Amino acid sequence: MGSVKGRVGRLQVGWQQLARILAVWLSLWGTGLPSIAQLAGNAPELVSANRAGRAGNFASRAPGVSADGRYVVFFSDASDLVVGDTNEARDVFVRDRALGRTERVSVSETGAQANLGSQQSGDHPAINADGNVVAFDSVATNLVTNDTNGVADVFVRLRAEGRTERASVSTAGLQGNGPSTSPALDASGRFVAFQSSATNLVPDDTNNVADIFVRNRELGTTERPCGAVQPNGPSSQPAISADGRFVAFVSAATNLVPNDTNGALDVFVCDRATGRLELVSRSSSGEIGNADSILPAISADGRIVAFKSLASNLVPDDRNGLVDVFVHDRATGQTQRASVSFLGRDSNGVSYAPALDCSGRFVAFGSEATNLVVEDYNQVPSLFLRDLVSQRTYLIDRNALGEQANAAVLDVAPALSCQPLLAAFSSLATNLTPSDENEHSDVYIQTNLLPSCQTDGDCRDQNLCTEERCGEDGICVFTTKTCAPLDACHEAGICDPATGECSNPVKPDGTDCDDSNLCTENDRCIAGRCTGSAVQCTG
Repeated sequence: MGSVKGRVGRLQVGWQQLARILAVWLSLWGTGLPSIAQLAGNAPELVSANRAGRAGNFASRAPGVSADGRYVVFFSDASDLVVGDTNEARDVFVRDRALGRTERVSVSETGAQANLGSQQSGDHPAINADGNVVAFDSVATNLVTNDTNGVADVFVRLRAEGRTERASVSTAGLQGNGPSTSPALDASGRFVAFQSSATNLVPDDTNNVADIFVRNRELGTTERPCGAVQPNGPSSQPAISADGRFVAFVSAATNLVPNDTNGALDVFVCDRATGRLELVSRSSSGEIGNADSILPAISADGRIVAFKSLASNLVPDDRNGLVDVFVHDRATGQTQRASVSFLGRDSNGVSYAPALDCSGRFVAFGSEATNLVVEDYNQVPSLFLRDLVSQRTYLIDRNALGEQANAAVLDVAPALSCQPLLAAFSSLATNLTPSDENEHSDVYIQTNLLPSCQTDGDCRDQNLCTEERCGEDGICVFTTKTCAPLDACHEAGICDPATGECSNPVKPDGTDCDDSNLCTENDRCIAGRCTGSAVQCTG
């Protein structure tokens, strides 16, 4: 009788062969599912590497990525990623993939290492579009002067300037009297959103629960966004759009929008320009989710919001009773489920926190499901990429041979770059790169996420708001159409994927504008037109 290991090996090979046959059969019936052959050769890159290029000597996780994918931020308990790491505490690092260098950013302005741990919350650090600005939380007391509150604060590190500043302070510069964590950055690094239990960051904060705050680093101001109504429940997990206008977050409050009676955590979006709050964890028909929705991600323009939810009423025929990943389009009001089987039905496993690319077209997430793609046979949580336009799902965590990861992707949100499209993620696998021998979680980045192409036609889809072409590297490149403001009284537009046409929302009446008429004054937007009163000519 053969060994158990031998029988298991033959069984796995059998399943692989069956999966390949099924993939071919489905492709013949027009599903267009990607196969291992299409995606093989996508060698992941070890990001949490030490100076010798090997995996660090302890766990690393929770990556964020710059717009072009060059810089990856993450936290780590390893002590061998940089020289002189002797604080025996968790630190935050940035990896420059172009130069193959790692920098510790949870340091003081003089470069001194933190005297206590950073990202003890386990949340992600944040990085802006060009990779220069990094935000993180830390209980260290020596990163800035006069840090005497004894709680976690949110800090910002300006890498090029070698400067560290504290963001979780009031407009008057008062340090928070409660812990602040979970930072998010806009594209420029000007705006820092974070959650805090402090009651002294803004006036009239009397609800005694955690709130969402936004720090304007240029003006030195701190606000509680959409603060006309003080939440009657705690809020957390902020995400912010590229321009800092839209902030997505989770709240248990029931008084932010009318008719919030589900008794569950909901996902909201605050429009900081208008003060309008919107509950987005709802179905396409407007029904609020009947269970908790958490961990939002938001597209660069603030239109698309992804989140995970246990709700069963956000889409029709959700009968699996499991946490799924959903995506809500704020422009159309439509909600779709991203964590679906390769036949478009219920997944058979729990799905993890999502990440969106800048356009909102692609959503990445981990999942315990085994039926999201045909060839998922490793029986551990894997990482997936869903194309919301083509309605295709791709398995990401493979090695250069196309083999699946041999251990789980972590239940931590991945990160997606803008252009090129890359995915950073945390995994316990040891077979993604030859240099991983530490038996701890590591941070990787995967390139070439989409199937290969030979002509532009191979990348064609039905979204008229994207231009598709086959790149020089044989990978599809998607460029999203931008809709500039029509004039001073209209916002940046939203492109309709069905028509390719832009619609430009009207700015609120009373917004300052300039009608270029020297004979008018006090110009204001009224019903989308810039009008002013006539200048009185005397003498």
